[in-house]
Amino acid sequence: ASTGNILTNEDLTARNTVTSGTVAAKNLKVDNLTNDGKISANGNLLAKDIKNTGEILTNGNLTAKNVSSMGDITVVGKVSADSLKSSGSLRTNEDLSINGKFDNDGTVETSKNVAVSGDINNTGKILVSGNLSGKNTVSSGVIASKNVVVDNLKNDGKITAGENITAKKVTNTGDIAAAGTVSSDDMATSGTVKANKTVTVSGKLENDGTVETAEDVKVSG
Repeated sequence: ASTGNILTNEDLTARNTVTSGTVAAKNLKVDNLTNDGKISANGNLLAKDIKNTGEILTNGNLTAKNVSSMGDITVVGKVSADSLKSSGSLRTNEDLSINGKFDNDGTVETSKNVAVSGDINNTGKILVSGNLSGKNTVSSGVIASKNVVVDNLKNDGKITAGENITAKKVTNTGDIAAAGTVSSDDMATSGTVKANKTVTVSGKLENDGTVETAEDVKVSG
């Protein structure tokens, strides 16, 4: 455990690191990282488990098995994790890739894509300059992306896409808006669904709200 400062221009490798002070290194490799202070890596940060209530800054990539953060994480490179739970802020200039589940109660911003192999649970903000993809997605917060491609989508919040939104099943009580198309197998909405192009439902459409489009609403079911 460290409450002071660890500063090195070289790589730092450790098994378990608990810090409420400052750690700065070229590349940082640890098994279990618990941070309540400030960690700065000029290169990459590699860890198995990260628990963060402080600040993490890396100029390279951040790669971990499990990430749980109530603090701030800023990454110039890519972020890769098996699971991510964030109630703080996470920013990356590259892709955010999650092999498992993604829980967000804070603000996540990425300049490129967010790719999630598991489910997404969002009560915060997910702001993506590129594309967002995931499995079953439940959101009562805000999602903004270029394209949104997920399996089942349950929205009680606000979802906007600069291009298209594609899902298997859509359950909506909030607002969904796409500059392009909205496409789903089935849709049940009591909220608002807007598209500048077509809204396509290949199966069943249940609408107690507003479906608005500049072009066509196509329902096959």
